Amino acid sequence: MRPRGLVLLLVALLSVCPIARAQSKPQNGEAAPGSAASEADASVRFTKAADYSAQYSGRALLIQRAGHVLFERYDNGWAAERPW
Repeated sequence: MRPRGLVLLLVALLSVCPIARAQSKPQNGEAAPGSAASEADASVRFTKAADYSAQYSGRALLIQRAGHVLFERYDNGWAAERPW
């Protein structure tokens, strides 16, 4: 890659970084990530997702983040102990 192309690539990457940071900040009326309100909102969203999955014959919904289980639910006769 020529030096000019490298500079353009670097400028493009640096211009995207502030956009990513701005999107991760809570908007007006939204709870900050990690707060009790955001965890309650997440629980409601996870339950709705599990309900949707079960409605369409889903067997399980497992949500993890950074190696920690945030939500786990089994439906339609399935369980964590039941082999696939």
